[in-house]
Amino acid sequence: MATTIRVIRLQFLVTLLPLLFLFAKNCFSDALLDSKTLMTGLLDSKTTGEALRLIEQWKIQPPPDVSHADLLLWEGHVRFLKGEYPVAIANLKQLVTTTEELPLPLLAKANALLGQSQLLVNDWAGAEESWQAEAEIKLKQKRQSLRQAGRPVYFVNRVDLDGPAEELHAILERVSKDSDGLTMDIDLKTSLRKLAMEEIFPGMRGLASRTAARLLTAGKHSKATALCLRALSTGEDRCFQRRAKLLENQRQLNLVALPIQPKECSQLFQTLGLAIAERNPDAVLDNLRAETMAERYCQALAPSWTPQGGSGDALERLAETQTCQFWKEMLLQEAALAYFREGRFAKGLTCLALHHPCPELEQRRAYLRGLLLMGEGSFSKAISDLEQAGRQTGEYVDVALASKALLLLGDANEAIGALTRASAARQMLLTTSPVQSHRREAQCACQRIWELKDIPWHEEREEILQPLKEDRMTHGDWPMRFGRQYQLLAAQQGKTDHVGYSHPDFDLHCRFQTTDPKEKSRLWVTRRNSPDPAALWNPHLRTRTTANRDDYGEQYPIGNGPHLVMECDIPDGHHVLSLYFANDSFYYESNRAYTVCILEKGRLLASVPLRWFGAGIYKRFAVRGPRHLTVQIRRNASMNVLLCGGFLDTCEGMFNQQELEILCTLFPECTRERPWERDLLSASDVFELEKQAQTWAENQTLQHSSGLLDSLLQADAWTWAGHSAIAIRFLDKSLDMMNANFSISNTDKLLFFLANLNYWETGGSRELWQNATVHPLTRIWSLWLDCRERQCQERRLSPDSHWKEMAKILSSPKWNIPSATRETFLEKIPSDFLPKNKSIEVLYALACQYEKEHLFQKRTETLTKIQRMLENTPEHPMYSFILLEKAGDRHTELMEAEKCCEQLMRTNGVEQRCHAGICLMLSDRCQEKGIWDRAMAWLEKASRLGCSIDILSGRKKAQESHISPPKVNSLPGRPASRAVP
Repeated sequence: MATTIRVIRLQFLVTLLPLLFLFAKNCFSDALLDSKTLMTGLLDSKTTGEALRLIEQWKIQPPPDVSHADLLLWEGHVRFLKGEYPVAIANLKQLVTTTEELPLPLLAKANALLGQSQLLVNDWAGAEESWQAEAEIKLKQKRQSLRQAGRPVYFVNRVDLDGPAEELHAILERVSKDSDGLTMDIDLKTSLRKLAMEEIFPGMRGLASRTAARLLTAGKHSKATALCLRALSTGEDRCFQRRAKLLENQRQLNLVALPIQPKECSQLFQTLGLAIAERNPDAVLDNLRAETMAERYCQALAPSWTPQGGSGDALERLAETQTCQFWKEMLLQEAALAYFREGRFAKGLTCLALHHPCPELEQRRAYLRGLLLMGEGSFSKAISDLEQAGRQTGEYVDVALASKALLLLGDANEAIGALTRASAARQMLLTTSPVQSHRREAQCACQRIWELKDIPWHEEREEILQPLKEDRMTHGDWPMRFGRQYQLLAAQQGKTDHVGYSHPDFDLHCRFQTTDPKEKSRLWVTRRNSPDPAALWNPHLRTRTTANRDDYGEQYPIGNGPHLVMECDIPDGHHVLSLYFANDSFYYESNRAYTVCILEKGRLLASVPLRWFGAGIYKRFAVRGPRHLTVQIRRNASMNVLLCGGFLDTCEGMFNQQELEILCTLFPECTRERPWERDLLSASDVFELEKQAQTWAENQTLQHSSGLLDSLLQADAWTWAGHSAIAIRFLDKSLDMMNANFSISNTDKLLFFLANLNYWETGGSRELWQNATVHPLTRIWSLWLDCRERQCQERRLSPDSHWKEMAKILSSPKWNIPSATRETFLEKIPSDFLPKNKSIEVLYALACQYEKEHLFQKRTETLTKIQRMLENTPEHPMYSFILLEKAGDRHTELMEAEKCCEQLMRTNGVEQRCHAGICLMLSDRCQEKGIWDRAMAWLEKASRLGCSIDILSGRKKAQESHISPPKVNSLPGRPASRAVP
């Protein structure tokens, strides 16, 4: 009863409202109720008659606060409310096409009414144009308010990137609600327009499923098929972390980090089966079959969200169980996409090699072929497939997929130097694509092409530099795979990069800047200890660090650079230069897509695309040195440029020529010539060599070669082919064979040979930089130990010779004997077997190995153990040496270092003139800790011991002028830790 009374009261108030406005107009002054408020009330209450009378009256004598534009808007609104849509359209068009400067809220309202009127007279194209204008006006309002509030450019960029799609989605949502009770056709068209604006967005799959079902009801089977296929696709990008820092990044991250659910797949499978039932009756799935297939499909896809991958193989196996040709091909295409994400491009192309493809899947097949060929670096071969996929006409064409194909077509043409064709593809995309982000990127690409036309292409570019296939499977685990000659880990030391090289001749002398002279390149560290497998492994901290160089592009308008520039000197010979990029999951941006332009002396050597690198990608180039290269990483329409690292490697396999000759002595049937080997005369030869090595390795796999030598040679071939991760798998396979059968001839010699390969060396000083996983060398030495112990048992030999051999290995300072191996060997040797001097020698070699592996705490503990062993014999030559090592070790506690120094100065083996140097060393340690009084005390002691006056004055001046480092202000969207070099 109470509810009924409230409803009656509400209806009474609504009826009374127009009368109240008329009463106010007649009884009160304009100061109490102005003309605009009065008209707004009339229009809201749909009192069209009174509103139209006032408009006609004000046309003759307008009130002071009413303009001609206001009258046009109000009249258009009244005509719309009365159902006189042609008249309303005429009024509103006159208003929106005027050259007069009008208020933005008025223009937005006019375009909204115009679009709704055009929709109701079935002028869909006109309505879309009006809604687009309304969205642009609202975005302009947002930009103006941000600038007036003094907000940084980052927030304006955020509006430019996310705003167009968000505004249009909101407008179409409003249209759908307003069209309730009108026609189903309007609602269907708005849903299709939402799905065409962006390739993927939150809720896309649910909307696509509902829209496809309605298309089936309307008899539009081909459109329903294309829509279901797009909704089922799992995309080209992946991220292994599911948490971003900012809300706008989290929305984007969810689209590539959260697995697809069986429930939504089941509905899509059912709808898709019904859509193609006329051509493929056996493709129809009932509820139970659809649910079962969706469960198995999502289970096969699950490894795709892990760094190990494996979805490609699982989806291939699932495809083989299908009897319907359509479902089989669809699953094989999804397997090909998974292989692209895993970087196994040739495997993906094999999945697409069907003799009788289904017409419903032809566009998707052509797109995937082009995508995989571009991943391999075969840009010219990809063009024909991308042209086919980019055609806008056809029975089963998906306009969003065609738009993406045109985007890649422009990239492929630009990569081979066909700038005119690249520009034509982008222009076609600008005029035909409904996808907002694609059009924005095409605009930036057209500007880039215009700039590149003024830069001449190098006449010998194929001999000097050749793009190679991308590496998408290594992620952040670069040791043993990249950087054997040189490695640069961007910002890994906070305010500086980490740089290492195997020889000074291989130092690239990298210098960073941007194309804006006023802006230096920035260093950025997100997390020192990151769980993200895409973050580069930091060998010093023995953890992953999310860090990068960037161009500070977030503070420049979209499309205005400043772009990151790296200059480097490539040494003589043939090398592979690799640049590592990872789309930081903490600040994930789905629009990140760069162009890597490489120049020499102002002439262009390469201009290749880079996109979809949430899981990390190594962009690889074969380079023939010596060269001075300028690498420009173009920001395009991205928020900014992120470069995580750079690496240089030799063009060789797991075995060098000398090691191959040793392998021939162990396996007489082994040939000294590799079937894929060829003389390298130009950079393009490296590209061909990689293809030959991969073809040979794949053929060996198809022949089911399972011998030990076959596995080792395949490991060598995959290394030549640029797939070091696969090479390690084949090496593991050969180790499994030896572990299963130690009776193989020369097993111990072969293991010793493998343990001493040059392949394991990474970085300067022959450091053994391990990944997060156990180093293969640890397993090789463990197998060698098992093999020798088995031989001792079978031959009933005395273990003394075996222990002596282990002791000899332990005494070796070689870099290729891991600390874990040394610890195991020490446990195997009886404590009373080694004399004291030998034990000290073995322990010191272990301490040195800890230092090479950056296990500094263990190194300090081992040195302390040696010190205790020598305390009773201070005259031992190693005693003072160990004390000095501990005192100089920065990881030794300061109090412990001071005790070591005091003992050193009491030791007879240390000359008196060295005491001053020891005091200076302790002074430096105290200064590093900020303990200035103790630092000065040790300086004074050094002075009393005869230290040079010049050295002391310099140290004192440095300490007295100590200034605390300035704090760095935080930037929008990022914590306060940005460091400028």
